[in-house]
Amino acid sequence: MYAKQGASKMASSNFWFLCAAVAGSLTLAGCGGGSTPATQSASCELPLKYADGANGGYRIGAASTLAVPRQFNACTLTQIQAASVSLCIDHQQISELSAQLVLPNNTTQTLNLQSAQTPGGTCLLTGKLFTITLSSAALQSIGGLQGDWTVSLADTNQVSTTPVGYLVGWSLKMDGAR
Repeated sequence: MYAKQGASKMASSNFWFLCAAVAGSLTLAGCGGGSTPATQSASCELPLKYADGANGGYRIGAASTLAVPRQFNACTLTQIQAASVSLCIDHQQISELSAQLVLPNNTTQTLNLQSAQTPGGTCLLTGKLFTITLSSAALQSIGGLQGDWTVSLADTNQVSTTPVGYLVGWSLKMDGAR
């Protein structure tokens, strides 16, 4: 009988030990405990601003229209996981435009305006906002965030040489880990 009670007490104490070990492990995991440091997600953003950097935009012509370069301030992303560019454009035929994001190393990423998300309403008083999410291949070509970022637009319609629209403004957002 004592042997049976001893075995029962031993099983009960093993059960409580197991519960305490599981609870301790979950607590450590929830707090980021363990040998690997927890990564934190963060965002860096160049907010929507006029293309000339002050209070206006630029006419879009056959030659590339280049916005004023901008720089990230104290951005601590170590790994870029997502990025999007928003262009505020006042133009009647978006299909006639070609757009590019110019990276700090002077390489470019093509921005497909036809696949952009377009919310209703206006942006920066005139124009429509077109938001383009960069592909994972485009993200891999970004070497770092420091330096001048800009956007470039051109009207591909060769029939008319008169500019018929404006690059009003633009923004850039990077999401990742630090």
